[in-house]
Amino acid sequence: MSAPNDRAQKQRVTVSENHLAIAKADIDKRLLHAISKHGDGSFINGFEAVGRVRSELRELEIAVDIGDPVGQYNEAIDVATTIIFFAASLIANKESPNV
Repeated sequence: MSAPNDRAQKQRVTVSENHLAIAKADIDKRLLHAISKHGDGSFINGFEAVGRVRSELRELEIAVDIGDPVGQYNEAIDVATTIIFFAASLIANKESPNV
């Protein structure tokens, strides 16, 4: 089953600061949950991180393909969380310009 083609039917809407704040808060919650579940150890290297990001992206793609907006949101939060943890891992491993 493929998702309905709603690109022609929808128009862009403004993403407000409040919308961004809600998404950021959900990412923060997901980060805390992931750390409590999996621990606070950094990714070992970029290959491990990219593998995890690809896995999350595949799950997001499936949610998009089946037209599941709740799944899309949850998976988008997972992708963002994984990427933020990767960036934090680079900082922790002193492999970032921000160190």
